[in-house]
Amino acid sequence: MEKLRAAGKAVETVFVSGDRDEASMNEYHSHMTWPALPFSDKKRNDELNSCFEVEGIPTLVVLDEQFNVITTDGREAVASDTECTRFSWRPQPTHQLRGGTIDNINEGPCHGGGGRCGG
Repeated sequence: MEKLRAAGKAVETVFVSGDRDEASMNEYHSHMTWPALPFSDKKRNDELNSCFEVEGIPTLVVLDEQFNVITTDGREAVASDTECTRFSWRPQPTHQLRGGTIDNINEGPCHGGGGRCGG
């Protein structure tokens, strides 16, 4: 995210833990520079996991300024774009079939859409 901020992009990252206990969360989060949802806020954690259909960790969900979903596969987007040249990582009409994207071929349409929870 530092590269994006240095390029003048307004971005924010918030860590939502999937850890089993607060000590584990604190240890994992100690290596991060962004804010975290408090471990004790189980209700909001559960709502976010449900809203964004989080099935495994780590998951990176990327939202736009109106909190519409850009992608729920942000982890792969960031990993494949280390220079952040494709930010905001909107889904492309086609993906290279490799690594984390090969399983997506039958998961849905190949064009982007937006969604919003609680809206």
